[in-house]
Amino acid sequence: MKRKHLISALFFAFFNLCRGAPVDVSLESFFIKTRDLSNREPMEFGFLRTRLDTRLELENDQSFYFELHQETFLGSRFLNSLEFQTLDSLKPDLPVDTILLRSSNGIAEHRLKLFRSFYQVSDLDSTWTVGLQRIALGVGRIWNPLDVLHPKDSGGLQPELQSPIFGVHGEIYPSALSKLQVFTTLGDSFHTRVKGIHYQWFAGGWDRGWTLLQSPMNKVLGFQMEGNLGNSGLEGRIEGGLFEDRSTSKRDAQAVVGIDYGFPNAASIAVEYFYNRKGSRDLPQNSTSLSLGRQLPYQGSHYLGIMAAYPLTPTRSLSGLTIANLSDESVLFSMGWTHSIGQTREWGLGFQLSRGSSGSEFGFRTDTLYLHFSTFF
Repeated sequence: MKRKHLISALFFAFFNLCRGAPVDVSLESFFIKTRDLSNREPMEFGFLRTRLDTRLELENDQSFYFELHQETFLGSRFLNSLEFQTLDSLKPDLPVDTILLRSSNGIAEHRLKLFRSFYQVSDLDSTWTVGLQRIALGVGRIWNPLDVLHPKDSGGLQPELQSPIFGVHGEIYPSALSKLQVFTTLGDSFHTRVKGIHYQWFAGGWDRGWTLLQSPMNKVLGFQMEGNLGNSGLEGRIEGGLFEDRSTSKRDAQAVVGIDYGFPNAASIAVEYFYNRKGSRDLPQNSTSLSLGRQLPYQGSHYLGIMAAYPLTPTRSLSGLTIANLSDESVLFSMGWTHSIGQTREWGLGFQLSRGSSGSEFGFRTDTLYLHFSTFF
């Protein structure tokens, strides 16, 4: 409780400090029709989010960045469902409680969350960031095994929404074509959660990188490559790592191989193969259609994913994703349609279909239909 009061006090002090800085505001809402994971009964609910972010520029290339989310879940059946209990249990390992306010009346639940808050200082040779932030690792489009700090569920409705971590992150630039990242992240009670180093350089037409991560329980040694495949117009990428359990010395591996192609009309397609020697035998009880920055405990060893986008007109577009578990032959398929209204508003609709035998990975998931609206200020 004291920790929550502390972060609330810091939030209001920082908000007061940033009163003169430009503030960006966005609103987004979802209406979702799906089924309860526990009994497969039809279920409808709404989700609304208001984002407020601002950056306060100081002297000598210093700045504060702040992002606040106000979230509302609507629907009494949803608030009592396994779906909501799953979302509620996915709390990031942080030294501070980022939920500043929370209230519920049985029909709606409201949350005020601190999503990003960090201090940053830069010069010609380095950039250092301290606080609630995102540290991006890996090059995969659909899967990112090396990004253990921000694992994602590409089959979720908002895979781009990455949960925050708390830590110190430095980017050092030895040359114009290389970058060294060093970081330490902190968890509950300010214990060291993950320490890491990542070195990236450009050679032979490819960006290349090595990554070493270490936590009290695990150690990861990874590599990545990304670049153009000659003059074909294709872009290729490779990402993989060895994962060692420090208590048992057991080693597993994950790797991604993918290619992208962009067409002259701005359409694009990406194909990825995911090898997962860490495959789990357990049903993905934490999979949800509204997953917010959470990677599934993938069961299989071999996956194929295809992601595509096609602009119908300058204001309308289609996008789709197919993920196939080649081990149990289950499939997740999603498609979305969006329409832009001017420069600041967008609405769309989409669906997700899961197919597979009883007990298969994606056979456990429920089909989902959704309507989405967003606006920006």
